[in-house]
Amino acid sequence: MKKRALYYCRVNRDDPAGIGLVRKCLGQVEGLRSVGFTVDMLWLCDDGVLFNERLLIHTPFKIRSNTCWTYLFLYCLMHWLIPMKLSLSGYELFFARYELAHPFLLRFLKKFRRSNPGARMVVEIPSYPYENEMKGFLRSIQYQLDRVWRRGMRHILDFLVTPGYYQELFGLPVITMPNGIEAERIAPSNWKYQRGVLRLVGTGNWRMWHGLDRILNGLEFYNNKTNRTTDIIVKLVGPTNYLPEIHKAIKSKGLQNYVKLIPVKYGGALNEIFDEADLGIGNLGGFRTGLPLGFPLKHREYAIRGVPFIYSMPDPGFQGVEDCLIVLPNDDSPIDFEEVLKKWNRFGKGCREKLRAHALEHFSWKTIMARMVAEIMKERNESKGKEPPQDSLSATKESMRS
Repeated sequence: MKKRALYYCRVNRDDPAGIGLVRKCLGQVEGLRSVGFTVDMLWLCDDGVLFNERLLIHTPFKIRSNTCWTYLFLYCLMHWLIPMKLSLSGYELFFARYELAHPFLLRFLKKFRRSNPGARMVVEIPSYPYENEMKGFLRSIQYQLDRVWRRGMRHILDFLVTPGYYQELFGLPVITMPNGIEAERIAPSNWKYQRGVLRLVGTGNWRMWHGLDRILNGLEFYNNKTNRTTDIIVKLVGPTNYLPEIHKAIKSKGLQNYVKLIPVKYGGALNEIFDEADLGIGNLGGFRTGLPLGFPLKHREYAIRGVPFIYSMPDPGFQGVEDCLIVLPNDDSPIDFEEVLKKWNRFGKGCREKLRAHALEHFSWKTIMARMVAEIMKERNESKGKEPPQDSLSATKESMRS
């Protein structure tokens, strides 16, 4: 009989802006299934909470709506209702994507722990530190509450996993788990060289830490040169509506013919855009969140498609293929497109094949999740038959976490 795992993510599968995140969650689920788990998913859709594909909790409002009712449901009622609608027992593994901690989340985690005392409970923190990722009064309150309530997780969970290199967070041991991608399902781009133009393509749910302003500032400076021989065209795929300054800058800098904003694309339509990509646009502003390094999903998607890319925040996942990438200063300076063109023209003919081969070897969710499961199960197997005396239990737990 296969082992059972419950995968929990407060991610809306119907939100086109979060398609990359949805694909990540589905990739992690497939990775768990590939190592022998029967996986149940708890996630969201516009109409409420899903258990796999069954609507478990129906809401009278759309989950994507930015209303007080939505916040009340997501941060209170949802975690109260799920155990009433669903049996949480019979699982060997709990894996969740971290949401900011609050009392109802901890109540839900405790319910699962009591129902499955022998299960391994693991929560993924996609990036840390995360306090600078979002701004605003409401988000600042959420961060303050998170700092208070996340301390309680150390009494419930077994591990945290995160792409960063930490030994402990919030009093819990940490397993390093880089970002991956559904590598086997993405075909390489059918790229053809076009003389006299450099075409850059970026995909994402764009935020201030992606550094799009550096692209626009650099492109304005480059276009003011009178002796340029190459046109630079930028295509940004994904929502930028929340970034009004980007729209204003494109107009004020006269870049309408050089920067194209494209809505979210899927499947063949997205493949066609990448077929015309000479370079991908990676993370150019990650330093704004205080992160020393990162493992962006977009970098991995470019690589699996065989598309070289520009980026600035260090990404340890690309050791050995640096000659197929363009690393830029990790600061607010405008992109120097003269330098980008020089480096791009020095790329070898085999760069695209080399990047794809690297991605297939290192970024498959099946490989990454198998390593994670092996590590957490190794810890449990090593602890079997080594029950310490009752008066030393707390000391043993603390030594494991340090």
